[in-house]
Amino acid sequence: MKNHFIISYAGNKRNEIENILNVSNFENINTIIEPFCGSCAVSYSISLKYPKKFKYILNDLNDNLIELMKIMKDKKKFDDFKKKINDIIPKIKDSKEEYLKVVKNKDIYGWFIANKYYNIRAGLYPSIESIFDKKIDDECPIINFLRTEDVEIRNEEGTKIIEEFKNDPHNYIFLDPPYLLSCNTFYSSQYTNVYEYIYNNNILNYNCFVVCALEDMWIIRLLFNQNINENSKTQNKTYQMTKTKTTHIYFNNKKINK
Repeated sequence: MKNHFIISYAGNKRNEIENILNVSNFENINTIIEPFCGSCAVSYSISLKYPKKFKYILNDLNDNLIELMKIMKDKKKFDDFKKKINDIIPKIKDSKEEYLKVVKNKDIYGWFIANKYYNIRAGLYPSIESIFDKKIDDECPIINFLRTEDVEIRNEEGTKIIEEFKNDPHNYIFLDPPYLLSCNTFYSSQYTNVYEYIYNNNILNYNCFVVCALEDMWIIRLLFNQNINENSKTQNKTYQMTKTKTTHIYFNNKKINK
């Protein structure tokens, strides 16, 4: 699947959708929840297969990501956002110093520009032209998804979202927390760590349907040994930027009747 999102986003699951759906069951489900939504690849893909069927709860602790999603959902706000970005471009496209000044800014505009070009020429000063020359509202799939489906956008700790929705059998939760060897900046605090939470709150005890997408490593298999079985799926993955190779594993907390 081509990138559905407006920027390249680390951890994007668009190329893993087939295996994720193979361990999913949407029978009697009415709400899709992503506590760590990122690029929302799973919800977006589900909406393509089942248009206008589910409500979507999309949550992430990345403030700028959530702000961008709220902006994209509202046409007027997105039009204003595009104008602001394109006003910035002439000021930075010929000046590395101005570019660095903007992208080091923690606001939504600097974050967006940095992410828009990070995966294109990492480590180099990018050749920047106008980002929004085309009618991106019509061409960017995630924008159409956010505007046409029943979507609620949240900005809370993922464990709070899991706790809120885990006991309803009509809910489907896609668990894609940060991998153990990755930065947990957006997913843990001095009070809560998602893996501690999952260890102390076994997904087998959830009434909802849960699908996990995790890195296939010994501690994950130990933590979820009751869930990983012949119905689980694995997939080799190579990260485009670093060329790092890994394997992901996908499993659920229920038996699937197909």
